[in-house]
Amino acid sequence: MSTIDTSTPKRVTGETGNADFDEKLREARSKGGQLDKKGIEAYKEHRGPYLDGKPPLAESNHQWKEEDIANVESEWLSSSGHRLMLWDDLLLVTMKNGDQVLVHAGVNPRLHEVAKAKMDSGDVKGAPAWTEKDLSDEHELWLGQREAGGFTVVTSPEDVPEIGDLRFIEDGYLDMSAAVYHPGNGFQLTVDDNGAYGENDTALFTTADGHKYAVSKEVSPDAYERVKELAKTRDEIEKKIDEDGYKVMSARDDIPVVTDGTKVETLAPGVLAVETPRRGKFIVIESVTPEHFANLEGTQVDKQQGAVDKAFEDRDLPPAKDTDLMLAETSEKKDGKAKTVGELYYDNLKEAYKDKPDDSKEAKYLRLLEARAMLNGGFQFLPYTTTNGAFSGTTNTSYGKDPKEMSPAEMRGLVDEGKLGEELLALMTDEDIAADNDRFLKEAIDKVEDKDGFKDKLAETLRDPEYKKALADLEQDNPEGAAARYAADMQSLSLLDAELAAQIDTEFKFGIPIDQLNELYQDGMEGVGEENVDKATTDMVSTLLTTMMTSVLGTKRGTDIYNYFFGGGKEKGQAKPELSAEEQKLVTSVESSREPLTQLLKDSAKASINDPSGQSGVITAEKIDKAVAKVPLAERDGVAGVLGKLGKTGVLSSSAGLISMVAGIYKLADGGLNFGDTPAERIEAAKNFVTTISMISPMATMVTGAYEELFRKPGAADSLGLGKSLKETVWDKHFKPKDVSETESIEMKEIQKKLDNLKELPELDMGKAFTADNFWKDFDDNTRTSRPAVEDLIEQLPADQQDAVRSSLTTIADKNPELKNVPESEKLRWIGGALSTIGGVADVAGGVLDLVLGGMGIDKLRKEGGTPEQFAAKSLQLVGGTAGLVMGGAGLAAAIGVGSAAVAGVVAAAAGGVGAVLGFIGAIIGGVVALKKSEETVEKVRDYFRELDKDGVLEKEWGDKLNYLVHMSYEYNYYEGKYEDRFDAWYPEDIPVWEAQPEHYKEFTEKVEKDGKIGDDWFTDNMKDLVTYNDKFDAEFYRENKDKIDRIVDNWEQWQGSDDIISDKDFNKLLKGDDRFDNSQEDIDAVQFLMDNKEFFEFLDTIRFHPNNTKSDGKISRKDVDKWLEQVS
Repeated sequence: MSTIDTSTPKRVTGETGNADFDEKLREARSKGGQLDKKGIEAYKEHRGPYLDGKPPLAESNHQWKEEDIANVESEWLSSSGHRLMLWDDLLLVTMKNGDQVLVHAGVNPRLHEVAKAKMDSGDVKGAPAWTEKDLSDEHELWLGQREAGGFTVVTSPEDVPEIGDLRFIEDGYLDMSAAVYHPGNGFQLTVDDNGAYGENDTALFTTADGHKYAVSKEVSPDAYERVKELAKTRDEIEKKIDEDGYKVMSARDDIPVVTDGTKVETLAPGVLAVETPRRGKFIVIESVTPEHFANLEGTQVDKQQGAVDKAFEDRDLPPAKDTDLMLAETSEKKDGKAKTVGELYYDNLKEAYKDKPDDSKEAKYLRLLEARAMLNGGFQFLPYTTTNGAFSGTTNTSYGKDPKEMSPAEMRGLVDEGKLGEELLALMTDEDIAADNDRFLKEAIDKVEDKDGFKDKLAETLRDPEYKKALADLEQDNPEGAAARYAADMQSLSLLDAELAAQIDTEFKFGIPIDQLNELYQDGMEGVGEENVDKATTDMVSTLLTTMMTSVLGTKRGTDIYNYFFGGGKEKGQAKPELSAEEQKLVTSVESSREPLTQLLKDSAKASINDPSGQSGVITAEKIDKAVAKVPLAERDGVAGVLGKLGKTGVLSSSAGLISMVAGIYKLADGGLNFGDTPAERIEAAKNFVTTISMISPMATMVTGAYEELFRKPGAADSLGLGKSLKETVWDKHFKPKDVSETESIEMKEIQKKLDNLKELPELDMGKAFTADNFWKDFDDNTRTSRPAVEDLIEQLPADQQDAVRSSLTTIADKNPELKNVPESEKLRWIGGALSTIGGVADVAGGVLDLVLGGMGIDKLRKEGGTPEQFAAKSLQLVGGTAGLVMGGAGLAAAIGVGSAAVAGVVAAAAGGVGAVLGFIGAIIGGVVALKKSEETVEKVRDYFRELDKDGVLEKEWGDKLNYLVHMSYEYNYYEGKYEDRFDAWYPEDIPVWEAQPEHYKEFTEKVEKDGKIGDDWFTDNMKDLVTYNDKFDAEFYRENKDKIDRIVDNWEQWQGSDDIISDKDFNKLLKGDDRFDNSQEDIDAVQFLMDNKEFFEFLDTIRFHPNNTKSDGKISRKDVDKWLEQVS
């Protein structure tokens, strides 16, 4: 008799609940897993509405590589902000290029299998880290909504930008969900406890690259505090705008010329406040006007060069001009004088491009290069004037005797600096032009007289201990100058010997924190700090216990159980694991052991730090007994078992040693918070630093004193996961260990001590495989997987940059030949992780380190990927003076793969970059057209500007402005003898001539437009429109005396006579008593102020030019006062 099978078939991954489809799926699984075409269409038809609005389904022909998978999630973020489990066992797979696909087990079984394995093993990060936090439902939804709107929820203060990196937008538009600047509303960096755009203590901002971020106080208190500091800076800047008369500089504004009367103040990284005598007051923001910002910052450095040089010369070190390769003399001569590298390079470039068509990229590059240099002055032209000819209808052109140099203010008034920077950067990164630059610069450098001697002297200077002290002296008052000098020297050395430069740069990077650590440990616990030992111990214990459980139970099972019971998983809704009796025993023992283990390791670490060369930090059986004796009787067996096992295998001694070393690193990095969000991340970061400095010979020798003693403690190398081979061949050579028989007594003797209810110290059974070597291997595996692999980060860079980065990092490790057999991935992990650690230290430690690591923006780009143009723009700042805060332009650019070191140096030089200006820009200025007094030369100047206009880098009305400048310059020479003392007052150096005399310029332009020329006596006849400037009576003078000056202006009509003139005699009458004068104290004070300031009175008297009266006559008109007010308002 037959029976009916009523059992339920075992569920197959990917089932939907639709009987027809699920049957097809089971059938496909039985044949290998892949649905046929009809089956895939059936799924898409059945789930069509559900799949709408989500990433595409990865079908069987979807192209993918396992190494391209960046992340895998089993949840879907809906547009409402809810994070929902995906149906049908779907997985959301994100590729490294940002593409996302949904993967179904039947539609693409292989991709589903690989992706699920990565997710289950923890090889990918899974859901965003913030979702693991124990947040309220309301707050979790609010953050989900922000994430659905394109925001990334920040989990580390490292991801919070400087205010100069925030996004700003044009006038008239305001995005309330972003951090922007708007003239009416200021920086929209929304930081409120309960504001409309800052709910639940969350701040919102957008960076200049368009990425949006949300910072939650609950998710990352430190990041939220960092943003509140940002908001405080924002408020200070807005106060300057709202109350002090500053305006944000736009791309349409000319770059101000920095004179002795200009004040430049750094308000925050990426933000300058600039006050000029005549142009007004500006807030200059790097992300709004990068060209303006870099030019002003560089000019400031240039102006401070004397003070910078003095700091080095006081320590018997050479000034910048002696270490600048671009200024080094070559064997090539010109007029009997040796050409510098910059001059020879530029001559060769100019010769190669001289016959290129005007519309070629090479000719354009040369043209823009010259224009960029001339923003700082140096462009020469021949003044002339065109007047009526001898016969009716003819004209006559007269040329000046000598060429005249165009001032920086005038060149900037003709050129659109922002457009020039954009166009020039595009050409700099052109493959052909970069290759030419590379060749010409190498050829010029090869001609340096005694090149090896120059290199050796520069390397010796950089390695001189006094050099670092000079930088430290400058850091407080002149950090830009210090950074510029270091970067310039590193660039010069990189062009001569890239490997040597990289080695010295590495010594700087690592030497500074190592020096700081050596100093900290001299003071024992007082130097390291109790709180840092506490933090390091807590992190270490968490990581130890996780490793212990994964060692016994396996990675996946051990991690799941640890996370649920000890990692907050229970509170976050993680499903409770079903435990066997042995697993429950282990969990109970671990839970009871945490506190005594923490105290035991902390006491040992503190004792070692206070007495690193002694025996006070040794963990003995007696100390374990004391720790166990403090545990409740019912828990002692498990605790004693855990501590006994860890003690007998040497894990306790090694752990205490690592804590002792890590605590100091945490001291430099704000308690380790800059290293990561989890204990494993922080321990890994510190481990990488310790490993690197112990493996690389030059760095190992920097570890001295008390800190060196900790490296000699037994087990220190084991805790880093070095293994026996590296420990014996490298570590023990650098740090000869102490006699283990004296220090590891717990492992060398029988345990005799008896407890109240125990005959001997028990040992928890963790299996035969639980040995010290295996434990530290698992410990190392657990910590390294907590952070993204450096190799993975490198693979996100463009293909042509990857090898350069790998080479740069592994070169550091190759300084120790004993590491030649160590896999490249290990070297990358150590060095890359150690550099990350230094970056985390730099944020807090300050000092010289942040000068050396001025390229943290580069570090971020390196991690997140970016175009060569982005790297070039960030690392080789388009600056107008000498420097931006960059780290060794050429060496850094080469390290990240932007061309060769030589190309990078040229790019920096072309941009007016670090270490190149004195030699290179001077070479350009000296190499511009050799002028002759002829119409042909005049036409060449016109053609030059016409081509710049075609290039799209000139301002509107540039022709009228240039024409006025040329004619005015001729008149200057013509009238030089008679009016020489007045022309500088009429045309100050910091504003263009057409801005200095706007009415005069307007009349000139109208005359030329009407007649095509000017009359013979036009300039003489129109001098009455010229006004005078005086730096002493500037906008600040007006602000300081505004109440008195405004009172005089307000009463002018009442005090004047039949015309608008008031004489000094009239003012004296008013003071003695007059019907027009109400004798109020305010009036008396105002008039007395004017009469007491005779120089100011005379200035107003002669502010407008009178050809027949150039001296003060004791009379001021209202027009005189108004002219001055126009200058200072």
